[in-house]
Order: sequence, then C-alpha cells, then structure tokens
Amino acid sequence: MLRPVDTSEATVKRQLNELKKKGAIARIGSNKTGHWEVCVAR
Repeated sequence: MLRPVDTSEATVKRQLNELKKKGAIARIGSNKTGHWEVCVAR
C-alpha cells in the first residue's frame, strides 16, 4: 500500500532535477518505455 505525501509536484520535480545534476539517478531508454536507475558511486 502507498501512503499519501504532503509534497507538491513542483517540489518533486525540483528534487529530481537536483538528483539528475548530481548524477545520482539516470534515465535509461525512452520516456515511454524507459526506466530510472540509481547510480551508486564505488
């Protein structure tokens, strides 16, 4: 089950952009069939 969060859509988009800039997440594939991957530094 999921629980609702009290976070606006704008906040989620802003946080995703920060993670992308830092290289912490990456989009693999197209927008329709792709997926997100978490990049782990070794």
